[in-house]
Amino acid sequence: MFMMEWKLICLFVCTVFAQKVFATDSDVIVLTDGNFTSFAKEHEIFMFVFYVDWCTHCTEIMPEYELAAKILKRSENPLPLAKIDGMTQNRLVNQYGIKVYPKFLIRNRERIVALESKPTAKSLVEVMLKEARPAYKPINNLKELEAERSVDQAALLALTNSSTHPSIDLFDQSVRYADSNLKAFVCRNIGARRQYNVLDRDFAVFLLQAQRFSSGPPTVIDVTEIYNEPNIQPHKVAEQILKRQAPLVGVYNQLTKRLYDSVGDLVLCIIPQPFSVSKEPGRAMNMIADQLKEHILPKIKQRIHWILVDELNYQKLVESFSDTEFVIGCKFNNDTFTMPGSKLDMKEVEVFARKTLLRISLQKKANQSP
Repeated sequence: MFMMEWKLICLFVCTVFAQKVFATDSDVIVLTDGNFTSFAKEHEIFMFVFYVDWCTHCTEIMPEYELAAKILKRSENPLPLAKIDGMTQNRLVNQYGIKVYPKFLIRNRERIVALESKPTAKSLVEVMLKEARPAYKPINNLKELEAERSVDQAALLALTNSSTHPSIDLFDQSVRYADSNLKAFVCRNIGARRQYNVLDRDFAVFLLQAQRFSSGPPTVIDVTEIYNEPNIQPHKVAEQILKRQAPLVGVYNQLTKRLYDSVGDLVLCIIPQPFSVSKEPGRAMNMIADQLKEHILPKIKQRIHWILVDELNYQKLVESFSDTEFVIGCKFNNDTFTMPGSKLDMKEVEVFARKTLLRISLQKKANQSP
C-alpha cells in the first residue's frame, strides 16, 4: 500500500511538470442526464463535480480537478473523475439537490459523500484513494485491535475463515455509513475465532463497546444477525450498529460527539460537571461512573445511557437541555427532561430516572393512540 502511494506521489510530481510543458487532452469524463445511470453501473467508485460556466470558482478549481483526474487515471487501479454541467443537466441537478457551485461528490456504490468546495489536486487524489481502500483493517490477533483504538472508541470485529467471504463486502460498506469514530477490523486468526467461540461459523461480527469506565473486559455484543438479515442495505446495518454502540456510561468529547449527536431512539442522560478545572479530571469522572454502576445501573439497567460532560468545554450542549442550572438532563428524540439543582445525589438520581422513563413511556402511548 505504501509503495503504491509513493508511486502516485512521484506520478503527481511528474504530471505537474508535464502539464507545465505539454498541452494534454482532458481526462475528466463528461456525464449527462442520459449517460449517468449507465456509467454508475460500470463504475463502483467515481467522483463527479457539478459546475457552471459563469462560476469563477469553478474555473479556478478545474485545473486542479484535471490534474487529479490524470493522476488517478494512471494509478494502479484507475479511478474516474467526471463533471456535470449544472446549466443543462437539470435532472441530475435536482436529483442531488445542487444549490451551489462547484459541488464535489463521490459515489461509492449507492453511498454519496460530499467534499469540501476548495480541494486541491493532492486532496482529491488522497480522498479517492482512501475511498477505494477497505474501510476496515485486517489484523492477525486481538492485541492489534486493542492497540488501534482509544478507551472512547468502539470497535467492530469481523471473524471469518476467508477474506473473500461474501459478507465481507456488506461489512465494508456498512462501516462506511457508520460513526466515523468506530474502528473496524477483520481477523482470520483461529485463536481469535476460538476465543469468541465461532469456529463453527464462517462469518461472525462482534461490537466491542468503548471501555473508558470498564474495569474488566470490554462489553461485547454479537451483531452477526444484523448482517444475516435478508436483503439488508449497508446504511440500515450502520443504523442498527449505532444504536448498540453507546456504552451505558460514557463521556462526551471530540471522539464521541458524533455518536451521541446522531444516535436516536435511546434515552440519553447527561451529567454536566466542571471536570476540566478539577485537579484530577479522570479521577473525578471515574468516581461518578463508579457511583452510577453501583447504585443506578443495577436498577435502571440498559434503559438509560449516561454521559459525563465537561460543562465548561461543551456549554452549548448543556444549554440545549435547559437555560437554568441542572444536575441531570435527559433526552429522548426531541423531548428533554432536567433535574434541577447543583448536588449529585444517587437516590435523587434514581427517582428522577424512574420518573423520566415513566414520562417517556406515557408519551409513547399517547403518540400511538389514534
